[in-house]
Amino acid sequence: MGKQSKSQAKPGRFIVLLDDAHKRTRTKVEKQLNLKLASSEELSDSVRAQDLMSATSGIVFKNLGVAVVDAVEAEKLQKAYTQSSSPIVYFEEEREFRPVDELSKLNEIKATLKQLSEQTDALEKLLKANPQIPVDELLQWTWGLDVIGVDTTKLRGKGTSICILDTGFYGKHPDFKDRQVIGKSFIPNEDWDYDGNGHGTHCTGTAAGGLTKEGLRYGVASEAQIAIGKVLADSGS
Repeated sequence: MGKQSKSQAKPGRFIVLLDDAHKRTRTKVEKQLNLKLASSEELSDSVRAQDLMSATSGIVFKNLGVAVVDAVEAEKLQKAYTQSSSPIVYFEEEREFRPVDELSKLNEIKATLKQLSEQTDALEKLLKANPQIPVDELLQWTWGLDVIGVDTTKLRGKGTSICILDTGFYGKHPDFKDRQVIGKSFIPNEDWDYDGNGHGTHCTGTAAGGLTKEGLRYGVASEAQIAIGKVLADSGS
């Protein structure tokens, strides 16, 4: 996994991965970044995450070893990360994602179909102009794997766990028949192992899909353990 390098002129909110979530680690990060961090142990029914964020500069989630840090500059994080004794393993700017409505989803599908049509036409022209190019070389990597540089590593997620928080997972998907998948639904009257939307299953395949019959990977981490959290209904929200 690469390290954050994009320059940010003004302070922002970042997700920071730490070596561990011990108090001494939190204290060290506080000194490096000159800020105050709360612990997720302080969360309760009456104390919410936004309360801690407004009272401090961030939260360290103890069971994850992940901190959400507010009002800090990317340059300061980069400087702290490059120190040899730093407990910071990785960081990136926080991004927001919102559930799509039916019209937005339809427009997204139409845009995808248009893009696929354009790519198919371009590929057909390329093959006709260069018949000596082996088709296998053109189709070896999907766009998603290629763009994150998976072709440069043989690591496949062994010993790690991935949790997909989405619309659930289609438990009878043949690509995962030999994989152990656990899960839990947080949506009333909807099972985690039935994905009436399809998006959660799609994301699971992208993150942890296996190998094709030719031995090519189509998922990032085919040997990772998979946990599913159905946090979005079959409607997608």
